[in-house]
Amino acid sequence: MGEQHTRPRSLPAFRRGVAVAVQRTRPAWEGSTRRERLPANWPELRAQAELLNPKHICHFCGEPGGSDLDHKKRGDAICLEPSVHMPGCQCNLDWIHSRQDYVDGRSKQNCHGRKTGAEGAAARRRLARPEPIHPALR
Repeated sequence: MGEQHTRPRSLPAFRRGVAVAVQRTRPAWEGSTRRERLPANWPELRAQAELLNPKHICHFCGEPGGSDLDHKKRGDAICLEPSVHMPGCQCNLDWIHSRQDYVDGRSKQNCHGRKTGAEGAAARRRLARPEPIHPALR
């Protein structure tokens, strides 16, 4: 088998309120180091999340059936001592509906995609806006 080629696709980008086509030639996650940053006890953490939330209630929409384990708060912070968790624990890991759940009809929306998109939009807004200067300091 040779190299896998992905077809370039146009995605809308917004520049000053006008949609501009952007060519993507590779998946957005290419080059991600997320898998390498997972802790060595990831299978144990996943099993603990299963015990704490056996119906896989999605932390985004509140409906059962989430298939992906997600960080509720942005970043890589997790509970490193799953043995001390009790039901109702405020652990940063919980279940969420994925794109595949939506495609397969198990969810009304792609919760993980919506959450990630909202986080990305918030990060872009933070980068785009300069820190406001207090009127007294101008």
